[in-house]
Amino acid sequence: MTGYPFAAKTRNLVRFCRHLPHETMDAEFAGDYSFRDGGSRFGFLKSVRTAPGPDECFGLYARDDRTVFRKLLGMEVEYVGLTAAQQAAVSPYNSMNYYRSHVEEFFFDNGLQPMPPTEGQCRMWFAAADVLRIAYRLVNKSDVPVPLRLRWFSEGEPGEGSTVDVRENGFVFANTQTVVRRTYRSRAELLSGEADAAFAADGARLVSAWVERTLPPHGTLACRFAVRFAFNDEPFPAWPRGLWGEAGLRRAVVAHEEACAALPALAPPMRRFEPLALKAVGTLRSLRYLDYDGRRRRRMTIHVSKSGTAATWFWDTGIALPGLGIMREREAAAGAVRILCDGIRPDGTPPVTYERQTYTYSYQIPLLAWGVGQFLQLCPDARLLRQAYPPLSRYVRHWLERYSTARGLVIYPPGCTSLDDALRWHTGSPLTPSNGQAWHAKDWGRARPDLFESPDTNAFLYLELRTLAALARALGRDAEARDWDRRARRLAAAINRWLLDPVTHAYQDRHVETGAFTGLLNLATFIPVYAGIAPRAAAVHMCRRYLLNPEHFLTAMPFPVVDRAHPTFRSGGFLHAPPGFPGSLVQHAYWRGRTWIHGDYWLLGALWRCGLRKEADEMAARILAAVDRGEGINECYDSLTGYGNGHPEFMWSSAAVLMLAVRHYRRPPVARLAGSETAGH
Repeated sequence: MTGYPFAAKTRNLVRFCRHLPHETMDAEFAGDYSFRDGGSRFGFLKSVRTAPGPDECFGLYARDDRTVFRKLLGMEVEYVGLTAAQQAAVSPYNSMNYYRSHVEEFFFDNGLQPMPPTEGQCRMWFAAADVLRIAYRLVNKSDVPVPLRLRWFSEGEPGEGSTVDVRENGFVFANTQTVVRRTYRSRAELLSGEADAAFAADGARLVSAWVERTLPPHGTLACRFAVRFAFNDEPFPAWPRGLWGEAGLRRAVVAHEEACAALPALAPPMRRFEPLALKAVGTLRSLRYLDYDGRRRRRMTIHVSKSGTAATWFWDTGIALPGLGIMREREAAAGAVRILCDGIRPDGTPPVTYERQTYTYSYQIPLLAWGVGQFLQLCPDARLLRQAYPPLSRYVRHWLERYSTARGLVIYPPGCTSLDDALRWHTGSPLTPSNGQAWHAKDWGRARPDLFESPDTNAFLYLELRTLAALARALGRDAEARDWDRRARRLAAAINRWLLDPVTHAYQDRHVETGAFTGLLNLATFIPVYAGIAPRAAAVHMCRRYLLNPEHFLTAMPFPVVDRAHPTFRSGGFLHAPPGFPGSLVQHAYWRGRTWIHGDYWLLGALWRCGLRKEADEMAARILAAVDRGEGINECYDSLTGYGNGHPEFMWSSAAVLMLAVRHYRRPPVARLAGSETAGH
């Protein structure tokens, strides 16, 4: 297909094949999927040096990917007229395959002599959600006809039990899997467009009959298949109209082109990162997921990654919303916001995740309203504004009314865990050994976020309050806006009064009962600067003394989430146990010193807020250059080497790439919104 400039630019950005185990952290899983056009819940991989056609097929269920097919559909070719020895010497070769809005592979049958004068092509795309089309095309480049025989085969993953129902024009395969004590079935129905390619069971494989075809001189031959997928006893999706045509492929490529074209032009210093920004657009589109909401209505949303954390998450979505706004991804962004807002309980308790039509309740950093405000500034939507404001108001009041301290700050509720393995809220704080104490005698205690008042939690809540004020004004609720602003001013004053350490002149976590500062500078230290509430002298001091200092936060891959000078700093580029299944990470130092580029966005904003604007732009380019060296856009990075860690295609990192590339960190931390009368036009 020609005439698609963005697809041409992005074609070779991400290898679409099996990676080495140390790159993916799992010997049986590779993170690169095809684009889920229409939000499919299934994806597939193409490996090198295999028979043409899609290889591993994965079904996404309960935040995990399990194999449905080891080989979804492969094609074998025999050339009429060759001896057995000659045929054995003709070995199929598949070129490397690449991420795109569809997957397209070219293959040749290689041999010294004779060498078939043919070229093959296999294209795979989603004709609809959970409906995959596979199109083989053979081309004869000679002046003589080429008779040949073709057959196809499929190998399902047995799982805990599998069944096969052979049909006249295909087959139905189902297998059973268990994830976290939940058992489910993956089901697939293959439909052949080749009437004489009847399938039969051959041991663990399904194999079609050989079919005889002739390639005319300089002619072509097309062979067509379709597969539709479902879970458990839900009905298979309907075959879409025009199934055997390629209109769906054209729509997929055009939609990808339109998404790329919607990206704002990059400033001259950032233009070299256009391919990376386009990769981010493609990755975010691949994370769209067509879910059901709590009322069983189909709702497009966006997941954090393709495994392990594949669900609609609360603070992750808040962080990614500005990036989705930059690329004008309205459908998935609005769907995710509505799903999460629907999950906010009448008393304001927020959900953490939504998956399998079920909400999980706990607490993450309060940030969803801020993300909604940033998105609505970029993509005005009066209806979404009206729908989101009431539940967002409930959840922010919930924080203020239930978890405020005597100092006017908020803490996490008891029993809440946040930021996985972060050490900043451990009861043994401060975690550095005392003079005269053996380093190994230090008792770190256990994580108790509810015992600490934190600058980031409170500064983000300040941004929530300011954003709610902006939302209220856009809705004409001026009295409510004034009340939100009043609450925000009080919270900002409390942050500066109680969380600015007089020794380091930097914001720190502080113990609620003892009043002791933890002594651990981290990402949270700079969030009040980004929020615009830090005194200017203190803000400049923190950024110059710590953020731009190689001994503290200016590492090779800026900026780690923990001060490099602290004894507990770990850059994070390794595992402490082998993964057990796709999506299992078992990583070390998740929040103990890695670089998270969505966090970099706020730190660049902090630099910009306090007047270090040249430094902010330079650091943005440095961060993007480090990300660009990798193949995918990872969840996080080793702060000393820049090596990509975590899941290989990640929502907030991809959104952050866009936010850095267009220098969105230069914008005010609270968006100014148009009124509801004009929003959406």
